[in-house]
Amino acid sequence: MLRALPMELLPIVEALLFSTQEPLSVADMCRAVKETAKDIVESGEADDSVKALGETTEEQVNAAIAQLIEHYDKDGRSFTLVERSTGWRLCAKGDFAEWCRALFP
Repeated sequence: MLRALPMELLPIVEALLFSTQEPLSVADMCRAVKETAKDIVESGEADDSVKALGETTEEQVNAAIAQLIEHYDKDGRSFTLVERSTGWRLCAKGDFAEWCRALFP
């Protein structure tokens, strides 16, 4: 069973995915979260939620991705998360392909 997700993990994973145009692996996201949490803890500015992020697992990142996909679908967003061979990335849904192609004639 998964440990409860720290409240901050969802928006952090979302921000990581928005910050790159390349697919991002779960391992890379997990490493980024843990390393940043460690740096904050070492600076002496960490609260308990940041300390918990230092223990983030790949299972938790996968759970966050699943929750984000569900959230985007429920909200009727024009984008979703898609897993590619090298990782996850935000992509426009197929319903909007015609509109997006207009950017690349």
